[in-house]
Amino acid sequence: FFFLDDLTGFEITYLLE
Repeated sequence: FFFLDDLTGFEITYLLE
């Protein structure tokens, strides 16, 4: 799934589980 990176609030981090 994917979610917004709270650290940047802009960059989207993709996590393949």
